[in-house]
Amino acid sequence: MSLSHALIGQGFNVVRINFRDHGYSEQLNPEVFHSCRLHEMIEACEHVQQELPEQPLSLIGFSLGANFVLRINADSDPSRLRLHRVISFCPVLSAENSLIALENGPALYRHYFMYRWRQILRRKERAFPQLYTKNKLAQIQDLRSGTDYLVQRCTDFADLTQYMDGYSVVGNRLDHLQTHCHIVLAKDDPIIPWQDHKRLATSQNLEVCLSEHGGHCGFLDTQLASPWLDQYCLDLLT
Repeated sequence: MSLSHALIGQGFNVVRINFRDHGYSEQLNPEVFHSCRLHEMIEACEHVQQELPEQPLSLIGFSLGANFVLRINADSDPSRLRLHRVISFCPVLSAENSLIALENGPALYRHYFMYRWRQILRRKERAFPQLYTKNKLAQIQDLRSGTDYLVQRCTDFADLTQYMDGYSVVGNRLDHLQTHCHIVLAKDDPIIPWQDHKRLATSQNLEVCLSEHGGHCGFLDTQLASPWLDQYCLDLLT
């Protein structure tokens, strides 16, 4: 929200795109959200570009959203989506390593994530009881078994490993970035192991910025504001 305020103050048009089932949208689609639903996000970006055809389009993402903007950069068709800049704060790089970090890191993150996830799944059950009540999705108890349960019942992936490989960006996934991309990582991030950036494909369009501190998408000052993050984006976009 701070970044949106800073961008609008400098004359940018800002569009915030929610994932499926996010922003209290559970009733709009029968299928549940999962992290490999990339195509619909590319279509959403194409729609924004059609609405604002004269404006250069840049993408900024945080956490899983940061992972999505990387994949949109790598997988979109440049003839349909013309990107100016992509900025990615604390993206999920290796899905498996991030899951391990969540499982073994501070309980606060794990409990908060599970609380929010179960809320979404309960609303999904209420919206589509004929599809989900019997599956008992809202009774998911932990991240790994819960994600595996979701993969087995609500996706076409063979298993959890195949699913997580589907949205990881390590290896050669970022071989063909269509435009310049900036990844910002914090070494004290309890969710994203920063060392995974060494496993990213080498690309002249990719720049990684490492910060000693920042936590997971924090980068806050003593007033709990984020002027550095806001200015970093403004400098790159202008």
